[in-house]
Amino acid sequence: MERHKWRSLHKIVNRTNHDAKAYLNCVKELEKKARACYEGIIALSSEEFVEMMVLDGCFILEFFRGVAEGFINLGYSQNDPVFNSYIAQQSYEKPVSNSRRGKRIVFGT
Repeated sequence: MERHKWRSLHKIVNRTNHDAKAYLNCVKELEKKARACYEGIIALSSEEFVEMMVLDGCFILEFFRGVAEGFINLGYSQNDPVFNSYIAQQSYEKPVSNSRRGKRIVFGT
């Protein structure tokens, strides 16, 4: 899955013409607040934690944007193993429909 997170970061960087360092620097400024949102100690260095937050954030944003705008419009292949409409529909619709019956929303189950 890490490979796909890196792919999402590269797609965003290429589309926006921003440097990945800009994202890392922004998250670095929020690291203390972000760590406080977790229960217990996170056994990651500052660099590892910030990288994790950027990669996970890019992946989530890319997934939701692909659902809203279409993955092909974001530059993904129709047969992409992760970023495609069929997989998004399977991963997204079932948990959301379950939440309407009083269950919590869980993505990626």
